Amino acid sequence: MLPEGKIAIIGYNVETDLGGGAVELGLWRVLVRTGKYRPGDEHRPCVVPPNEVHDSIAAVVESLLGKQE
Repeated sequence: MLPEGKIAIIGYNVETDLGGGAVELGLWRVLVRTGKYRPGDEHRPCVVPPNEVHDSIAAVVESLLGKQE
């Protein structure tokens, strides 16, 4: 769930969508397992792990609304 006062970025590529710039800006980084996502992307040693991982955009929306995934 998104902490109060944080801005979220949602992406399916852990490096280009959620990488360097998003980390530097302190954004809440949400990875969705769609598009370019490959199993285990969030655990690769060359990336900063995302704050959240969801199976779909719908699951992200439910999380943002405070519902259980």
